[in-house]
Amino acid sequence: MTMELLKEEAVTRMEEYRHFAAIHLDSGKYTVKTVSSPRELRGALALRSEVFREEFGVTGSTREIWDIDELDFVADHLILVEKSTGKIVGTYRLICSERSERFYSQSEFEMSRLMATPGVKLELSRACTHPEFRGGMAMVLLWRGIAQYMAAVNASVLFGCSSFRTEDPKHAAELRRYFIRTGKASPELGVTPLPEYRMEGLDQSDESALADEPSLPIPPLVQLYLKAGARLSPEPAHDRAFHCLDFLTVLPVDAIDEKFVRKYTGAAAVAASGSAAGGSG
Repeated sequence: MTMELLKEEAVTRMEEYRHFAAIHLDSGKYTVKTVSSPRELRGALALRSEVFREEFGVTGSTREIWDIDELDFVADHLILVEKSTGKIVGTYRLICSERSERFYSQSEFEMSRLMATPGVKLELSRACTHPEFRGGMAMVLLWRGIAQYMAAVNASVLFGCSSFRTEDPKHAAELRRYFIRTGKASPELGVTPLPEYRMEGLDQSDESALADEPSLPIPPLVQLYLKAGARLSPEPAHDRAFHCLDFLTVLPVDAIDEKFVRKYTGAAAVAASGSAAGGSG
């Protein structure tokens, strides 16, 4: 699925951008909202590109300036804004099945069984925060925004790619073995990497991946998803453009852990999450 845009086309489409579902939440020093103007969209994409260039080494014709593709114009972009400066310090890309039949995850995984299940699906992707604002509060506020968005679109399933910054087959084998052994990976999801995203050497490395714990630390964001009740694809995809491994991550809304809801969304968002789960059928 070719999604990268020429710079000139991207500029034009940013000026025409319209959001799908409006979310706005004020909390102390910050505002959490969905992008509602070309200026805000440029700010979210600029932050994303800066973070991905520094941390994933993203390169490419368009990505030298922006990390941007066609899906950015059928997505809502949740942003965390510092009120005193107006600076966008965090963002998530949200793609709802009520608006789009295309998702980033489909570029790496065969996932027709998941997409055939009933209910509204919501892809979470391109999550990032400015390095100076990382910590519990930024993620709490972003998840409060996600909870409101889930309720607004009546989402029943959240999904997306969870990334590990490695291209080592040994790391991939250790992670696969660990997630299957601990029940965090679910073959029942029926998702597999597309042939061009298979990790070369994974099966051979799997024979030596005998440690109880993977040698590569599990990123905090992935730990967060697992605490929420998410399950992973048994096999990762090898994303060569971003120099990383991706595990497809699936979280049914009605399976979200209650402790996670209380900790990361607060009382108002608990009601929103309950509404989304109850209305999903």
